[in-house]
Amino acid sequence: MKKTSILKSIATVVLLFIATSGIFAQVTVNNAQIAARPVYDAAYYNTIGNYMTGGNDAASIGAEMPYSVIRDLNVNGVLFNPSTFEWSWTGLTALVDLAASTPIVSMNPVGSILVKATMPGAVGTATIKTQEVSNPKVGTGCTDAVGTSLTIDVKALPSFLLPTVALGGCGLSGATYDIASGLTGVAPFYVDYTITGVDLAGAAIGAGESYSVTISAADAGLIKIDPTQLAHLGAAATLAATKSGKYTVTVNKVWDELSFKAMNSSLLAVTTSATKTIDIFVYPTPQTQPIKFIKKLP
Repeated sequence: MKKTSILKSIATVVLLFIATSGIFAQVTVNNAQIAARPVYDAAYYNTIGNYMTGGNDAASIGAEMPYSVIRDLNVNGVLFNPSTFEWSWTGLTALVDLAASTPIVSMNPVGSILVKATMPGAVGTATIKTQEVSNPKVGTGCTDAVGTSLTIDVKALPSFLLPTVALGGCGLSGATYDIASGLTGVAPFYVDYTITGVDLAGAAIGAGESYSVTISAADAGLIKIDPTQLAHLGAAATLAATKSGKYTVTVNKVWDELSFKAMNSSLLAVTTSATKTIDIFVYPTPQTQPIKFIKKLP
């Protein structure tokens, strides 16, 4: 094959690629609230280094929360068997060994240094306390008479209430559609929502898209829907090509910082509200037609 033929073939492929690329181009979603969330899993809960001391703790009602204590090295050397702990509590509905899930009996010495506490179903205060018991290999050990305790502020689950007045207007301004969600709880909030849409003829715009967003305290509880999300739903190649119609935002799940970090967070998601959907209307901008004048009769 001649060199010129090869070059022509390459050029043809390049031009074909450029031509077809435009067909599949699609607006990229750009929303700062779509960010990676912290991962609270078994590995995280079982790592002692992920626990802290100082001050009190806070937890959601009904939350299962892990707590840990570190053995005193002075009574866990070569002359001792591993120390045990006498756990006691107020306000909690259950306390179990984190690994074995076996119930802990109050003031019964156990080897558990990682425990899981179940919060009450009502707002209030709970406490958890432990006292270390030494177990020397020879002779009799002793118990820390004072021990250490932790106060837990048990708070209500988060709540939300979307506006009843729809958003939208002609075309897209390029600014986000800020939805005042009426979120209550401890920020940051973690919200799962879905966007669906129908065009001016009532036909579906895309198949619907789901998003998991993080709403910081600085966001003041606003769920920010970026115009790129609406364009992306309709597979628009540019923002200006966003399909006109009605877009519906449906909030599916809501957590606050406390309910999200609980071991049973999936059961603590708030999924009901008096209002959980809001519509965003994108109307076409009128295109004024030429002024007509009367035809001359023959």
